[in-house]
Amino acid sequence: MSKILTQLIALEVKAALGAPVLLSELRKDLPGMNKAKFDQEVLDLARSGEYLLIGHAHPDRLTTQEKRWMIPDGEGGFYNAIHPRPVSRPTPSRRRGR
Repeated sequence: MSKILTQLIALEVKAALGAPVLLSELRKDLPGMNKAKFDQEVLDLARSGEYLLIGHAHPDRLTTQEKRWMIPDGEGGFYNAIHPRPVSRPTPSRRRGR
């Protein structure tokens, strides 16, 4: 299991209350991991479909230092948070049988 996934599991209680986990907070919890490895593991988690990455609303207002704590999206934006993908539950049908 990856270090990031372990940390995310520990932070899911916070996320369960509706709060996304800031990537800067997660990165600080993993001081020995280099940025390239961290970024790749987070992107892999998002590709798995179990987590959603949240982009910064105004990346043009970020300083270079602030951007270093985030993950570039490849299109000029930056991801600043991650959140477990909500589990969809089937809703009861309101149709009545014939």
